[in-house]
Amino acid sequence: MSGIPAGRPRASAPRLVPAKAEDAEYARVLLEALEERSFEPAAFAAFFAANLRRAEVAYFILEEEGSRRGFASLHFQPLLHHLGTVAEIQELVVEAGARGRGLGGAALRLLGAEAERRGAVLLEVATNLRRLGAR
Repeated sequence: MSGIPAGRPRASAPRLVPAKAEDAEYARVLLEALEERSFEPAAFAAFFAANLRRAEVAYFILEEEGSRRGFASLHFQPLLHHLGTVAEIQELVVEAGARGRGLGGAALRLLGAEAERRGAVLLEVATNLRRLGAR
């Protein structure tokens, strides 16, 4: 028994979708809120697009039921002291109105699976010291 009342549709599981250049504005708005600062839109879009072409950077849109709910990035680097490639979550932000429903945890699990799929031996998470709730 699933615990979902009869007749109520099952919510689709959150998923990560590779970001495209047209997702730059969405990512910029989320990251401005996260960082509590503004980014010049054209410069942000150019940097975003350049990083989309880099093999060691992966940007994702977090989707739930077909709607965008967040943004995340993975950065890959071969590190001697790990004798392998390490993946690092540099950015992970869920829309304010979608928080408290487990989407951040789901995104972490999905990012971990993606890092493993790409051969990372370790997944690290970067957090800003001022964001105590993120740890």
